[in-house]
Amino acid sequence: MKHGFKGIKVDFLDGDSQERFKFRETIARECAERKLMLSYHGETMPRGQQRRWPHIATLEGVKGEEYYLFEYGPTPAYNVNLFFTRNIVGSMDQCPSGFELSGTPFSRRTTSNAHEMALAVLFESGWQSMSVSPESMKDNPAKGFLKDIPSAWDDIHFVDGYPGEFAVLARRKGQDWWLVGINAGQPREVIVPLDFLKPATYKARLYHDAPASSTVGFDVSVQNCGGVNAVLCWIELWSTEKPAKSLDYQRPKGVTEASLGYHLVAVDDCGDQNHQPDLISGQHWRYRATEVPLAVCDENDPARTISYSESAILYRFADLSQAARYKLRVMYLSHNENRSQSLFVNGRELHGKLDLPKQRIVCREFDLPGADIKELPLAAVKTRIAVDDVTVDSASPLKVSMPANGGFGVKLEGSVKGVQSR
Repeated sequence: MKHGFKGIKVDFLDGDSQERFKFRETIARECAERKLMLSYHGETMPRGQQRRWPHIATLEGVKGEEYYLFEYGPTPAYNVNLFFTRNIVGSMDQCPSGFELSGTPFSRRTTSNAHEMALAVLFESGWQSMSVSPESMKDNPAKGFLKDIPSAWDDIHFVDGYPGEFAVLARRKGQDWWLVGINAGQPREVIVPLDFLKPATYKARLYHDAPASSTVGFDVSVQNCGGVNAVLCWIELWSTEKPAKSLDYQRPKGVTEASLGYHLVAVDDCGDQNHQPDLISGQHWRYRATEVPLAVCDENDPARTISYSESAILYRFADLSQAARYKLRVMYLSHNENRSQSLFVNGRELHGKLDLPKQRIVCREFDLPGADIKELPLAAVKTRIAVDDVTVDSASPLKVSMPANGGFGVKLEGSVKGVQSR
């Protein structure tokens, strides 16, 4: 019976024991007999398997895009370093272009969308498993660049780069070149010599990061200044200006309405993923009864869930009016002793080192004048991809600006210089 499968992806190999290698060999042999492509995920570093079994299209062996969901996930500099290291030993199932791995409370991605788009060409994989869904690509400007990326390449041309800082590369398939770059750290302009193209003038499409925009509001930072980490179990922002939509949340026991004339404009049930629209950095934990007794807060009390971080928890309340006045409420709950932390808003200290008692809720409320609101640059992950039609002359270098942690991509069609038929 035929089902139309082209290949299979095997996960959780997780080791280099003799039993694991025998398992790999069995799978490779069975897939070869059935003319199926093969992807090894949850895999260690490649060791030449693709020479014996060319139908092995790719292997993970890397901290890929799924790790954006963890506190110690890939950084922009790490992505640059992968370009100089990992693909040397074999194809890499890094699962690039994780546009959707952002905007959630637990996403740690700091790369721009153009940076993510470029990874699909920068990293070689015979089976490019992208971290996208059909729904997310429907209106994504990167679709025009990604839809025709081949699974195998005919040529590669290193343009420029330095480990940990930036990388620019061109790959060729047939008569077409794909040119991409990614950046880590400070904005930079790259100058790309086009002497690898056949002499001509080309019309191309440049995919790049749109100019960074900003918003105004409060950055609220809970910083660890003693103990295991910083913790926060509830945070609210009230304003004298009424929001367009009223908010209604189950509050922890003992939390009351704010003063007369104030309206709730933002609230985060720290630790509850669905109720953390303003969390920028921090992780989730739910206290067990052995850590915080039910007498302190019952099983369903929102105070039982917390945000925590070894260094600092960051919340951002954006698009606020400077004409209003605000009240900020925070609640802390620690399950152990020897934990101290401080609180800042837009860099201004609201309280210094505060020693938290064990298994007891501590509440604090602060008045924030609208004058405290400041312009907050949007993170690179919030940028959008812009698409420009450009004219490229092979005799002149192409200049491209990349913002911090940004990237770009260009497809040049029919631009191969002196390609020999094979």
